[in-house]
Amino acid sequence: MGSPDFLCVGAMKAGTTWLQSNLGLHPRIWLSPLKELRYFNVVHIPGPHQESDTAHRQQQVAARLERMGPGPESRGRQRLRACLERMAQPPFDDDWYRAIWSFRKRGQLAGDISPQYAPLPEAGIRHALTLNPGLKVIALLREPAERALSHMAMHAGPEPEAATILRMLEGPRWGSVYAAQSDYATWLGRWQALLPEGALHIETMGRIRREPLAVLRRICGFLGVRFEAGYFPEAAEPVMASRAEKARIAPALPAIRTALAPQAAAFAASWPDLARELATTG
Repeated sequence: MGSPDFLCVGAMKAGTTWLQSNLGLHPRIWLSPLKELRYFNVVHIPGPHQESDTAHRQQQVAARLERMGPGPESRGRQRLRACLERMAQPPFDDDWYRAIWSFRKRGQLAGDISPQYAPLPEAGIRHALTLNPGLKVIALLREPAERALSHMAMHAGPEPEAATILRMLEGPRWGSVYAAQSDYATWLGRWQALLPEGALHIETMGRIRREPLAVLRRICGFLGVRFEAGYFPEAAEPVMASRAEKARIAPALPAIRTALAPQAAAFAASWPDLARELATTG
């Protein structure tokens, strides 16, 4: 019980919040109290995010504990508080990561949904597999340019505009963050090459929009847990950008699609059927 049974590694802005909200309702699945633990990327992807991601996680833990407040607590609430308190305690190493999963109930599968894991290098993937050689991995994909646009909008202020997005195309985070998450041929291929056969499951944003319960049925089957539609009353409510935001940022989409042309071509060569699906249905 000292490591997660599965990861969802992204992509960013491709349905991971929807997945967290729904899988967290399944009685046989236990997810980290915080979405995006960001453990392996902090260890294996150098950059300023190593400090900021750790600080962000600790701020989330502190805020969650503050919201809980004092008062009588059920056994489940006591377990949640103990888990959050352990998450706040450094050093943030493998022992820390293992300790988080010890708070699940016996018989539950544990999962870490952190889309920052998508572009992990080989060493990061091997690290995760060292902690659990039987690890299963879910990947959620979205049309690459639309995914990048949504990702950039998230960092472009409370009311993002196309002009801001276009300036970000020239910025330092374009290649290492936004384009890297949409470079499916590279990161999906790396995960597939290192995972055991049958340990990778792929779904798309388009499928989530069209058939959310069918997606959850397939994911439950992949994880080996029972599917019941009643477990997922919020399945048909994926988190989407507002129409007003889409209208403001949409003019930047052609430029992003042009900038991602090499990554799109590589993906179409490696995963032609999946690339066609994303191009037509998202």
